Amino acid sequence: MFVGDAEKRAERLLVKTYGKFLDVDILKVGHHGSKTSSSELFIDYTKPKIALISVGLGNKFKHPSKTVIDRYNSRDIEIDRTDIEGAIIYQSDGKRLTKINWKDF
Repeated sequence: MFVGDAEKRAERLLVKTYGKFLDVDILKVGHHGSKTSSSELFIDYTKPKIALISVGLGNKFKHPSKTVIDRYNSRDIEIDRTDIEGAIIYQSDGKRLTKINWKDF
């Protein structure tokens, strides 16, 4: 699921509208991991196995927020970050997800 720059208000609307249908494998974390997104409610409804945070290295906003990282860690959700790994690529056959090491290509 890609939520763009959705903040907590938009997350509440998604939960209210879609509820149990929000269960996802990978969640592209909203707003670069800012503390204005990734509410506990939203994480509990989406139940991602993997949280993907797209964020620039050394960005002036200091994203991602430690609070957001802690929310995912406390739920044992794997976190992938572009500021640490560079590009992040997953491939799916419809049943399994495989992380592709783009540096091998």
